Amino acid sequence: MKKLLIAFMLCAFGSDAAEKVNFFEPTVVPTPVKAEWTTSVAVPLEKGSAKVRILCGGKELEASVAWFSRHFREAFGFDCSTTASDVGALTKAEAYEMSADPKEGVTIRAAGLVGVRHAFYTLRQIAIRKRGGLTATDWTMPAFRIADEPKLAFRGFHFCWFPEQRVTQIERQIRLAAYYKFNVVVLENWGVYRSEKYPWFGWKDGKMTPAEVRRLKAVADDVGVTLVPQLNVFGHASLSRVRTGNHAALNVSPEYEPVFEPYSGWNWCLSNPAARQMIRDLMVELHDLFGRPPYFHIGCDEGCPPTCPDCRATDYNELFASLLREISVLMEKRGASLLMWHDMLLQKGDTRWGRGGGGSSQVAPQDAYCLRLVLRRSAEGVSDAGLLPEGGLSDGDLADLQQSRGRRRAGQGCGRQGPFRPVADELGQFLRTRNGGVLPAGGLRRVGDGLSRLASAAGH
Repeated sequence: MKKLLIAFMLCAFGSDAAEKVNFFEPTVVPTPVKAEWTTSVAVPLEKGSAKVRILCGGKELEASVAWFSRHFREAFGFDCSTTASDVGALTKAEAYEMSADPKEGVTIRAAGLVGVRHAFYTLRQIAIRKRGGLTATDWTMPAFRIADEPKLAFRGFHFCWFPEQRVTQIERQIRLAAYYKFNVVVLENWGVYRSEKYPWFGWKDGKMTPAEVRRLKAVADDVGVTLVPQLNVFGHASLSRVRTGNHAALNVSPEYEPVFEPYSGWNWCLSNPAARQMIRDLMVELHDLFGRPPYFHIGCDEGCPPTCPDCRATDYNELFASLLREISVLMEKRGASLLMWHDMLLQKGDTRWGRGGGGSSQVAPQDAYCLRLVLRRSAEGVSDAGLLPEGGLSDGDLADLQQSRGRRRAGQGCGRQGPFRPVADELGQFLRTRNGGVLPAGGLRRVGDGLSRLASAAGH
């Protein structure tokens, strides 16, 4: 009898212990506008009983439910019971509200598929596998209520595709960008693109084939990211690190040297009509291959002084500006806006950035900005005199750029408040901090492998 009573007491104690939880408050990236956590209450996501209710606009209701169900199965390993209604849907396209409690399960409110995607990525960051065993197929999370929407419509990431990278790594980076609610990914080719019109332009074993680009675009479309091509139309024409001395085209096909600046081939030869035609052809080819996105990135960082005798005999600033005007019109006719690094727009020796001396690439900071200043000045009717006023950028223009850069350095912007984030050598560490920002107080930090460290940097 005593043994039976002791066994009963042990079972009762074990039952009480199993119901008692104290969740660590989840880290959601980017930080939601509003989030309330009940860390002492567990909400299960279990095979056979997980239920999700989706409330969104009628036109996208069916597609939203289908997308959520498919991605839930891929992420959690089983199907959920999904109910849907257009009653109580939100109106803002990217906003979402989500709650979770033990009785009702998960409830998502959104205007359509975009908001439902955001909610799913947040849910995926919150849920953890159940404790208590060597492995687990069921999931759990604290009860919560979240209301969120992005502060910027354009939330971009840029990364490079190097010859050493596998296609699966590029796909992973696209999926990670979507996971953290970025909606634009710029893909820069470092000699790996296999052009159909210029097959000699790049390494012979390049992995960025037209078929792979189309597949990656389908992945990007599915996860809610606009995939944007980048073609460097000024410097970086060698498609290789300058310190290596390599040139992705001329190493194998030296007869095409006239379309690049002599001695290094780092710049395109902007005075050569054949080079300018090739730039236009490649831009059209890439823009079509990427499905004619609303943006096209033209690089333009780290250009070197000309070494070509024809280029040196011209007003090189005007030669460069004329190329920008030319390709701007080309892309405008195709419904795309240009993106570029802004450093070539700054004047050598301009100390208003706190740096002086050297070429323009040494003076300029290496953060990324849209080509807004250039296009705005063209729209104001000054394009005939060049894209920029005499003397370079005004104090107001510089203050505008510095304000955006300064917000990031103060730890107040990335994804939600910072419009663009370069990866490769200049990835901003994407990390939520307890003061409500998403960057450390020191701002940007250089890391070698770029976006592939996002998950670990975010604490996952």
